[in-house]
Order: sequence, then structure tokens, then C-alpha cells
Amino acid sequence: MSGRQQTREEYFADIESGALRYFTIGIDSPVVTVDGDLASVTFTSVLNANAYGARGTYRMKGTHWFEMRDGNWISVNAPGK
Repeated sequence: MSGRQQTREEYFADIESGALRYFTIGIDSPVVTVDGDLASVTFTSVLNANAYGARGTYRMKGTHWFEMRDGNWISVNAPGK
């Protein structure tokens, strides 16, 4: 939300200390696209949070990718990465 790059450990430390606190997390406008054995879900995350002293509702776009393997959809990195 802040654009700050941090390690996993730093992120969890901020949550534990209360510097980063989530109140609600939701998904808005999901769009599922399937092309053979590759699928994506594009969405907007809607977070109500206190991020380093700034309380507000934050909207962030994202995409999750999935690949069909042995009859199951498995989460994967974006194609070409």
C-alpha cells in the first residue's frame, strides 16, 4: 500500500507491532480468463487498513495465474517469468 519494499520478516514485524493493521480485505470486480490450460483472475483488492499511520481504504489491482496440471488448477507465476 505504501510502495515500500521490505522483506517478509519486516512485513510481518510491521503487522505484529501494529504499524500495519488490516481491518477488512475484499476483492472487487474479478474477471476470470481461461485459455486452454492457462487461466488468470484479474481483480481489485479493497483493503481497509491503517498503514503506517494513514487510515483509509486502499484499492490495488492484481492478477493471479493458474495452470491446469493433472486435472487441477495450480497457482503459478505469470507466464514468461
